[in-house]
Amino acid sequence: MQIYTDGNIEEKHIETMKQILRYAVTDNGIRNDAVEVSLTIVTEAEIKELNSNYRDNDSVTDVLSFPQYDSIDQIPEDMPVLIGDVVICDDMVKKQAVEYGHGYDRELMYLFAHSILHLLGYDHMTDLDKEKMRAEEEKILDKVGIRR
Repeated sequence: MQIYTDGNIEEKHIETMKQILRYAVTDNGIRNDAVEVSLTIVTEAEIKELNSNYRDNDSVTDVLSFPQYDSIDQIPEDMPVLIGDVVICDDMVKKQAVEYGHGYDRELMYLFAHSILHLLGYDHMTDLDKEKMRAEEEKILDKVGIRR
């Protein structure tokens, strides 16, 4: 597992994120231990611009996911493979940590897990999809010792 960053994240967070990535991938039947993800930490202005350009939504959001594959069935199992890009807004991590009553680390890991699941094809457009995605997020976070 490899996470490529812009250097704006602590090594302790990267190690936990690698665990999250490993659990998300293996829990979803992907047997490739050479999965890679790109992670960028941005400001509110930067994520608003990305959200506007790529989703036609001119507002600040907490995280954006850009999958490289339309389906996890397309992910090769026999070579290193970048499954997508994750963009997290650090300002939103801080705000939501306070709003939801838990720490920065928990919110950052939740958003990373959420985004990885998007890269693997999860969504939350319907109540059933949302319920399934939330359960998977909590299962992964629980495995790495991050609880509410």
